[in-house]
Amino acid sequence: MEQIIVWFVGLSVEQKSHQKFSLLNQFFSC
Repeated sequence: MEQIIVWFVGLSVEQKSHQKFSLLNQFFSC
């Protein structure tokens, strides 16, 4: 059970940082 929670938290954190990264990519590609 704990592993699933850790994996879920890590996944959401990864998604947030990925969104920020793609926003930066869009900003620099303009």
